[in-house]
Amino acid sequence: MRGKCRLGGIPLVGAGFLSILAVTAPDVLVNRDGRLVAVNLGQGNVVMSPGSGNRFERDMWRRRFAVTDAPDWQRDGIGHSGRLGCNTSGCIVRLSGKTASLVSRPEAVFEDCGRVDYVILLKRVPRNLCSGGDVVLSTFHVWRDGAHAVRFTDGGPAVETSRVARGDRPWSRLLPQKRQYLRTSPTKRP
Repeated sequence: MRGKCRLGGIPLVGAGFLSILAVTAPDVLVNRDGRLVAVNLGQGNVVMSPGSGNRFERDMWRRRFAVTDAPDWQRDGIGHSGRLGCNTSGCIVRLSGKTASLVSRPEAVFEDCGRVDYVILLKRVPRNLCSGGDVVLSTFHVWRDGAHAVRFTDGGPAVETSRVARGDRPWSRLLPQKRQYLRTSPTKRP
């Protein structure tokens, strides 16, 4: 395009660059098997669950958060400006004005339910141990839907899954054992 109409593309290019500002990084990322967790503490601070495995995913997540370093969180004690505290049972983190518990053992559920805003179950812990509707994510969800991204908003947690983003493709079909747990809407008949 060589005429004056090419100048009409300038606002579109500008709008494309401005759309980058509308993207927000998730507060918590959990990988497809629940063994790797990343917590976005804001202002370029990201910490990941301890361990040396999943190097490829760790690298991809650092790129997604646009950080060069995402250290492992402390296994015991309080760190990262008092926003993340961990012990052998799990971690408690303050994100977006909410408190979330990352539970690794059943005893942490008894300690944290009712005391925190949201609970994320990282190991096989029965959901019914937490009587309230605080459980955002459990190993069952990860088993069924794959990796999860959680954002804590004023209206409650917003959860995105890799299964929904990927869609139902021939190479990623759900096994019958998993399909039985999906909620399906009734089909409309003409």
